[in-house]
Amino acid sequence: MKTLLLLILLQQFVSAAETPTKRTCRILFLNAPSSSPTTLFLFDGKESREVELPRMNFSPTYTLPGTEGLTLFFTPNQVSTLEEVPAGSPSVKVPSGTSDFYLLLSTDESNSVAPIRPQLVNAKFDQFKTGEILWFNLTSATVAGQVGEEKLALKPRSQGRTQAPDSAQKNLSINLAYRLQKDDPVYPICETTWPHDSRSRKVAFIFQEPNRRAPRVLAFNDYRPVQQKEN
Repeated sequence: MKTLLLLILLQQFVSAAETPTKRTCRILFLNAPSSSPTTLFLFDGKESREVELPRMNFSPTYTLPGTEGLTLFFTPNQVSTLEEVPAGSPSVKVPSGTSDFYLLLSTDESNSVAPIRPQLVNAKFDQFKTGEILWFNLTSATVAGQVGEEKLALKPRSQGRTQAPDSAQKNLSINLAYRLQKDDPVYPICETTWPHDSRSRKVAFIFQEPNRRAPRVLAFNDYRPVQQKEN
C-alpha cells in the first residue's frame, strides 16, 4: 500500500514538473489573402483577447496559462465562457509540457466562423538556441543547399535546424535549390545574404505562392526570451 501511494505521489510530481506555469506564443498568417482577417480573438478558456494575425512578421508575444489540456479557440468576437464559443471555431490543442510555441495560420475558406486553420509548432527553446535558424519546408518539394558553412536538406513538409555560425560573423550566405521529384532537374530558389544576429533565433519558412513555380523563402527574427520555470 505504501509503495502504491509513493508511486502515485511520484507520478503527480513528475506531471507537475512537466506542466509549465505559463506559456508564450507568437502568431504568423503566412501568405494570407488580402481578404483574410488581420485580427481575431484568442480564447484560452478564461481570457479572450484580440490578437494580431500578421502576414510578414511575427505577432507580439502572448502569454497564456500553463493549464493542462489547454485548448485555444479563435473567434470573431470576444467571449467570456466556453459556452459562448461559436460552434466550428478554429481551435488547436496545446500538448503537455509545451512552454513556448508558434501558431502558424493557413487559409480555410470553408470555415464560416473564421477562415483560418491553426497549426501549433513547439519552439523547444531548450534545443533551439539563439543564433540558430529553424527551417520549415511547407512545400511538396525537396529543398537543399548551403547556409553559411552548413549544409541544409529538407524533405517535403518537414523541418530542420542549422547551427549558429561564428558569433563574429555579420552576414550569412544562403544558397538554396529545390526538386519536385527524385529524377527532376534541380532549380534555384535563392542565392542571397542574410544578416546574422547571435542574440536572436531566426525562423525561416519555405512556402509556395499561387502562380509561382519556385518556392519562396521568408525568415523572421524571434527575440522572445525563454520562460523560466518557477520553483
